[in-house]
Amino acid sequence: MATTTTPRVSPAHEAQKLFFEIGMDHRGRVGASLAELGLTFSQAHALRLLDPERPLPMSSLAERLFCDASNVTGIADRLEARGLVERRSSAARRAQARGRAPPFLKTRTAEADIPAR
Repeated sequence: MATTTTPRVSPAHEAQKLFFEIGMDHRGRVGASLAELGLTFSQAHALRLLDPERPLPMSSLAERLFCDASNVTGIADRLEARGLVERRSSAARRAQARGRAPPFLKTRTAEADIPAR
């Protein structure tokens, strides 16, 4: 009769599993807080990356969000419709996004435990 042994899990693998579980739990809590604000993860990340004092070209925002520029256009459209972002054309005629986070949003994102830039 053959015996089967379960492979021993390395401490590194166990640590990786625990970090993943912690991350997923945190993601769920942050997601719930963002939902209360009517924001998606992508929208919150975009707001976190934008600085009201330094306009950012949409292409640069796309790079920082690791997505296509067409996706950033949709994200910016929804944020702009809510008054959270304004877009202006620069002298070079390239669209730039300038974040404008109202005080209530800063408070709520802090409560949601979203790290600052």
